[in-house]
Amino acid sequence: AGSYAGVGAASCSLCEAGKISSSEDSSSCQPCEQGKSTLEQVGATQCTTCPEGLASADGTACLNRQCKQDEFNDGGECKKCNHISSTLLLIVSFTSFSLAAWHANIVAV
Repeated sequence: AGSYAGVGAASCSLCEAGKISSSEDSSSCQPCEQGKSTLEQVGATQCTTCPEGLASADGTACLNRQCKQDEFNDGGECKKCNHISSTLLLIVSFTSFSLAAWHANIVAV
């Protein structure tokens, strides 16, 4: 585990940082999925989830990742903000406030 042997290879080679092999008879190493890393370890058998606020683009290391405007960091992956739900929440809040104010005016009259 943590290594591979290509076709006709005389010996195994360690997986490079950012890639893993979890079985003894691997013919290749698999890259870590987005948001996970081998933490710069060569010959890794598993990928580790990056801590909150850090991300890994290539699986090699978890780095401080600043997301672009209108994005948020979700487990090391930058995701687009959903402006539709924010707009709807604003409309609902405003409507509720307006109805409460209207009701207060009617009761006061």
